[in-house]
Amino acid sequence: MSYQEMLPDVQLQAYVRCIWTIDEDHSDADSHESATPDSYIELISNLGGSCHVQGENESRLPDVCLVGLQDKPLMFRVSGITKIVGVRFYPWGVLPFKGLFMPPLNSLPVALDARWDALSAVLKPMTQTNTFQEIAARVELFLLSHFRHEQPDSDLAQVQEAGSRLYATNGQTRIDDLAAYCGFSSRQLERQFKALAGVSPKKLARAIRFEMIALRLFTNPAMNLLDLAYEFGYADQAHFIHDFKAFAQLTPGDFAEAMRSYTMQSAP
Repeated sequence: MSYQEMLPDVQLQAYVRCIWTIDEDHSDADSHESATPDSYIELISNLGGSCHVQGENESRLPDVCLVGLQDKPLMFRVSGITKIVGVRFYPWGVLPFKGLFMPPLNSLPVALDARWDALSAVLKPMTQTNTFQEIAARVELFLLSHFRHEQPDSDLAQVQEAGSRLYATNGQTRIDDLAAYCGFSSRQLERQFKALAGVSPKKLARAIRFEMIALRLFTNPAMNLLDLAYEFGYADQAHFIHDFKAFAQLTPGDFAEAMRSYTMQSAP
């Protein structure tokens, strides 16, 4: 598997975390993949083989779609050569872009209108001849062409400020302290967050903390779980396991074992 990511133009960085691509060969047989929840909205351009979202009713992944915030894994069935180019938006980050919208929590991938479908038509031939940097630069130009360049209103600016604080502290900021930092009451902050980020600040903080813990276990499956729990502010192991399992559908230990197996299988 080949995965790469690139920071976007500075004009976009308050809204877009990165532009990324993944390239993987599933030509031998269908593969069932689990997408672990994170704290971002994803714009997905599917440029390669077949990809289906699994659930009560399996559905084909649209050529270009939005995937909203999830609090449990999304399951996919993929075949052929997987080539996906994505844009990772902060939860509030889709609002300044023409034709984008905030998908509901736990929604399945949502197809977009013709202006965004045009992105797929531009990128498909590039995957055969161009480097990732050239492809990412083309996505960046496309984003800039759909970006409303006016200054965000004060409510969005404050949600950005609060959200940025949550990311900077790995989700370990008390909501009362966050509200005071942004000049809101706790109730005002929650109302504005739900309106402009789709979730409460507490929900986003939990998602960020889970994402960072999962990343640590992905990169170092052998790390001590008790130390990890204390590092991320858990007072006891039971609370840590409960929170992690709510997102991953696995305990931290089972997740670490799965990452260890994946690393061994991926090794040359």
